[in-house]
Amino acid sequence: MFGVFFWFVVMSTLGFGPAGAVLYRMAEFASRYWAYKSRAVGAPTNDRLMLLSQRLFGLIDHLPARLTAFGFAVVGNFEEAVTGWRRDAALWKHANEGIILAAAAGAVGVQLGGSAAPGVTPDRSKTFDSGSPADDAAAAEGSTPGAPPQTGHLNTIVGLVWRSVVLWMLLLALLTLANVMP
Repeated sequence: MFGVFFWFVVMSTLGFGPAGAVLYRMAEFASRYWAYKSRAVGAPTNDRLMLLSQRLFGLIDHLPARLTAFGFAVVGNFEEAVTGWRRDAALWKHANEGIILAAAAGAVGVQLGGSAAPGVTPDRSKTFDSGSPADDAAAAEGSTPGAPPQTGHLNTIVGLVWRSVVLWMLLLALLTLANVMP
């Protein structure tokens, strides 16, 4: 959502209208489609094309992912979000997803990994040894520090996303107002 918003604003500023939002969504779709097709459909795929689409989407999503994580840190628990970002972001297979997940988990104080669903399980080829000694119990379980996830955390995450949306909308309004003023 924030990537689409970011590229819409950037390309609209350059005079291309909604082309940035379409570019972002198409890059994300191509990346996801080639990965899905190669493992689920059983049809022959071009591995180089799949890797290229994933790499290009990673480049397009580089700045929006970091801005999203920064927004989560600003509207959530800043210190824990930045600590989670620095300590846990590299644990995920895709760097941009890891940054967002680690910052969001730190911002609300929730644990990721362990027996979590496969979509939020860290890359098992990496270790959890980058945390502080106080985090060794969480590292031994194969998860990030924080409270175990519960249903109530969903409301907290929704609030975090809404506060972040308001933050970026206010920033956009201020930038627009600055351009209008002589």
